Amino acid sequence: MGLSAMPAPLLFQWIIPLDDAQAMLIRLCLTRISESLMEYFLALWAETDTALAPLLPPAGGKPYPYGRCEEITRELHARLMKRLERPICAVGTRHP
Repeated sequence: MGLSAMPAPLLFQWIIPLDDAQAMLIRLCLTRISESLMEYFLALWAETDTALAPLLPPAGGKPYPYGRCEEITRELHARLMKRLERPICAVGTRHP
C-alpha cells in the first residue's frame, strides 16, 4: 500500500467519519431511543446551564452562554461522567 492510500491523521477535535458498520449499529441500537436520548441530553444541558449561569460573569460584554463554550463543554462532560459512574438502570436494560 502506497503512502497516498494512508488516511490523513485527524486532529483531536475532529469527528471521525462513520463507517458502514457503525452506521448500521446506530440504526439498530439508537434509532428507537433517539427521542429519549434527546430528552436526556437536553435535561443535562439545562442542569449545566442552571449551575453555570450564575457563576460566570459576562464574556465580551455579553451574558452567559456567550463565550463560554469551553466551560460548558467541560461541565457537561463532568456531569455526564458522574452519571455514567452511577447509572439509574443496569447496563443492557432497555427502557420502554
